Amino acid sequence: QGVAVRVAGDSSAALSLTPAAGSLAAIFDLPVGLNQLGVGDVDMLLSTAAMVPTYDLPDTVIEPAPDYIAIQTRLTVEAGDSLSTMLDRLGVGQSDLVQAAGKLEEVFNLNRIREGWEMTVTLDAARARAQAGRLLGVEFQPSYRESVQLTRAGDGFAAQLQEVQMNTTVVVARGRIRDGLYADANAVGVPSRIAGNFISALRGQINFDREVAVDDAFVMLYEVLFDENGNLAETGDLIYAGLLRKDGTRIEAILFTASGVQSYYNRRGEGLEVGTTLLRKPVASGRMSSPYSNNRCLMGVCRPHRGTDYAAPTGTPIYAAGDGVIDRLQTLSGYGKYIRIRHDGTYQTAYAHLSRYASGMAVGVRVRQGQTIGYVGNTGRSTGPHLHYEVIRNGTQVNPESNYIPRPGRLGSNDRTRLANWVEQLDARVEAAPTLAQVRDGIAGGS
Repeated sequence: QGVAVRVAGDSSAALSLTPAAGSLAAIFDLPVGLNQLGVGDVDMLLSTAAMVPTYDLPDTVIEPAPDYIAIQTRLTVEAGDSLSTMLDRLGVGQSDLVQAAGKLEEVFNLNRIREGWEMTVTLDAARARAQAGRLLGVEFQPSYRESVQLTRAGDGFAAQLQEVQMNTTVVVARGRIRDGLYADANAVGVPSRIAGNFISALRGQINFDREVAVDDAFVMLYEVLFDENGNLAETGDLIYAGLLRKDGTRIEAILFTASGVQSYYNRRGEGLEVGTTLLRKPVASGRMSSPYSNNRCLMGVCRPHRGTDYAAPTGTPIYAAGDGVIDRLQTLSGYGKYIRIRHDGTYQTAYAHLSRYASGMAVGVRVRQGQTIGYVGNTGRSTGPHLHYEVIRNGTQVNPESNYIPRPGRLGSNDRTRLANWVEQLDARVEAAPTLAQVRDGIAGGS
């Protein structure tokens, strides 16, 4: 008889008492320590316990103390910051700092880290640990498509560069011309990149500067990509471009794959002459003040003008004409503040006379089409605030206004049949597809 208490685990980890004494202390809630009791006192307790019913208490498991306490801190990269300076401000030890930087460099060039990026740093905040500021991990996203992760691995670290999974959705946009295609498309939620692709897809059939009229209606069917958290990451292909003129004529471009190559066609299967997907006017506002010319005379001097000038107020945002990597950023005597972007093995674009560069711009930085890279200015040899814009093909400046991709040939019989089937599906999708705003509302509402 008596009180039956079963203790699991290492009871000495909690108190330096015997299991029996510890059990009695729990039952009788004694005001003094059991090591202060005499033999007679213990006999009294045991005799009293004989009158107490037996209880079968559940096992008491005493968990070992955690190996660490993880505390996460969200940081924003400031001007002049590097990974080392940021970790140093958090009190990370020199050994961890050096090891972490070395391991990250194996998967990512840390010189690419730019002002405005966000990082999550995980530290060990266990109070009993002598190694204060012990680093457990670092995570950041250089772009929507990639994530860099550093994790603790014993006395060292492991690093990896992972591709972020994207969810693709097709959306539709409709509107009418009021203030210009770019402004009107943006007003209904169309990203600048898609608006630029729309113009490029149709520019072989219509001059957007001279022939598009107020109340002409446009329709765009295009892809948008969302990250795993439901945030809009980027845009994909422009699948369909349509412009309905006030006189009832319809101009269209349909993205179709033939022989493994994507090109734009009309409904008859005829390949369309389209512009490159580079933005033709990579500035938020302004007018063309000087076109591309082989012999422009300025201030009594005649020479070729290998670009297009857009007059705009100082500080007007300048956009990247396409996806690419900055391969030159410096002040040049005639060009003033200058940026050049390489888009692929064929094309580069250049931007001159900037007043200043956008935050985070540097050689090696990857930019997206429509991203602000700088601001209109009057630096270098310039007669007033404007953007000088160049399109460079295979190392030679070409006219941005007449830079076309070679027209694909007419589709063969089998491909025309496939195109007809695709167009039938496409017409239904144009009618049924949600707008970008509806997709965003659906994600926000959890549907």
